[in-house]
Order: sequence, then structure tokens, then C-alpha cells
Amino acid sequence: MVKAQVKGNKEVQSSKNISNIGLMAQMIMNSQLMQRKAQEQESIFGNAIKITQYNKTVEQDKIPVQTAGNCGLFAILTALRAFGFDDSDQGKAITAFDNFTKTDDNTLQGEIFSVDLMLSVINSLKIETKQILEAEKKAFVDQNKLEELLNTYKDDDSVTLLIAYSKPDEYDDYYAVLGEEGGDITNQNVIDAKKEKDKFDESKAFKAQHAHWGMINKIDSKDSINISDSLAEYGNTGHGYDTNMNSELLFKSNKVLDEGKFDWESYLKKDELLKEDELKEVVYSDMSDNEVEVDKTSAFDKKGLKLGVDKNTQEQMDLSGRIVVVKLTDYGKTRIK
Repeated sequence: MVKAQVKGNKEVQSSKNISNIGLMAQMIMNSQLMQRKAQEQESIFGNAIKITQYNKTVEQDKIPVQTAGNCGLFAILTALRAFGFDDSDQGKAITAFDNFTKTDDNTLQGEIFSVDLMLSVINSLKIETKQILEAEKKAFVDQNKLEELLNTYKDDDSVTLLIAYSKPDEYDDYYAVLGEEGGDITNQNVIDAKKEKDKFDESKAFKAQHAHWGMINKIDSKDSINISDSLAEYGNTGHGYDTNMNSELLFKSNKVLDEGKFDWESYLKKDELLKEDELKEVVYSDMSDNEVEVDKTSAFDKKGLKLGVDKNTQEQMDLSGRIVVVKLTDYGKTRIK
């Protein structure tokens, strides 16, 4: 306590000192309380209290819609848009992707069922003979490690993040009606579709057959992770949409890809991509939406797969437990306007 200097004001000055000490003590207590709350928040999701928005984002009306089972290629295209490559450079990338689909025996119609194949496609993408992107994989063994990785890159505006996961039909149904609300699609239709989506989230019944690639577009918290989705059109808008998942769902939807195989015959017949008169011929649309009819028997042979009588149409995937981190090369940076 500071002693009073004026005899006549001794009691008043002492009272003020006591009051000041009480105020200081309250300020210290408030500061300690705020620190504890911050620590509690950080224990939930790294330093999630600082997460406001993942830097590399693309507006929903710029999310492309895939033309076949080529979601991985469209995820890369979405990343190019997030980085800011112009239409001309995107067109050159699409040409390269279409050439990959036609010539590479690891793919039938642009599908990418291996993280290493995804890295190869990204790292081989060139404009004017120069590499524009470089990609690497980062492993996660559980949900906490996935959250740690997301938290590591949340403030890094030099990267985009790609991830494979199982995409349920209920999500597509919900976002399709949400995009068409009005006219024939009523608010009740949207509510009903949302209930089905929520019901699926509770069941967490993900299937390997629904394997899909997307670009992580925005992170608000571990309970709000947006993934740019090219699988289905948002209503009749001509563009894709952002799927919202929490980290638990995202981890489980990725993990299931390690537990099953992709059934090609079921997929091709469902989407009527097999020609009726010849099982060898497969019809698909390239990234420019041109119909392509091609004999990819050699691709099936190299994958150890067969259509027809002696069929073996189950393909093992290698997509789980890793996230793909994509960065601009020095030359890639010069292409951004």
C-alpha cells in the first residue's frame, strides 16, 4: 500500500489505494480467465481460436462440375482457380488432363484411385514446358492428426489442400434441391433432404464405392470444414458447391477408402457408360465435355481387371490416410496475374 502524504487526506487516499488494488486484482483475474478459455479452445483443435478462414478459397460459382469419374482432375482444376490462374492457363491444364486420360493406362476415364498417381499428375503439369505446381503427401493416422495437419496449413496462403473421401448420395440430393429452391422445389423439399443428410451423418455409413476427391476450401473450425465439390451441380446453376463436414466425418469418410474396393461394373452400368453391344468399349465425356468412345481394355488388364464373362471388376484403392499439399513453383507464381 502507498502511504498518504497529506495528513488531512490520509483516510481518503488509503481508500483510493485499496480501491485501485481491488481493480488491479480483478483485471488480473479476468486476464487469467481469458487465458484459461483460450487454452480450452486450443485443446479442442490446436490453436483453432485463431481460425477464421482458410486462405486459398474459390467462390462457389467458380467450382466446376465434373464430366465423368474424373473428380481428381477437377479437384486440381479447382485448385488452379483458387490460386488465380487465368482461363488460358486453365485451358492448357485441361488439355493436359484430357491427354492423361486418353493415354495413361492407370486410368479409364480420368479417375485417380492412388495418392501417388495424384502427385504424379500434379507434378507433371506444365505450361510452356515449365512445371507450375508441386505436390507432396502428408500422412494422418487418426482424427487428431488430421486436425493437426489442417491447423498447420490454415494460415498458409501458398498452398491448397486436396483430400479423397467417401461422398454419400444424401449430400448430393440435399445440395441439388437447395440450389433449386423456388418454383417446383419448395422449402419443405429442402427440409426433407436436409433431414436425410443429417440422418446419414448420424449413421456415418460411408462406402468405398463413393470415393471422391475435393479441395478443402474453407476452415472455420473443426466443426466446419468446407470442401469444394465437383460431383454434382448445385441446382441448375452450372457450378458445383461447398460440402460442409466436421473433422470426425471427414476422417471417417477418408478412412473407409482403405477398407473396400471400387466396383467398376456396378459403376459403369449404373451410369450407362458401357456400350450394349461391346463390353470393351467405354463411353465417357472428357473435361471439355466432348464424348469419347475408347477401348481401354489394356488399362483394365494392367489393373488386373476384366469385364465380361470372366469378370473381375473390383479395384483396390490407395487413397486413405493422406492429404495432398499443393504449392506453386517459382514459375507458377509468375503465371498469377
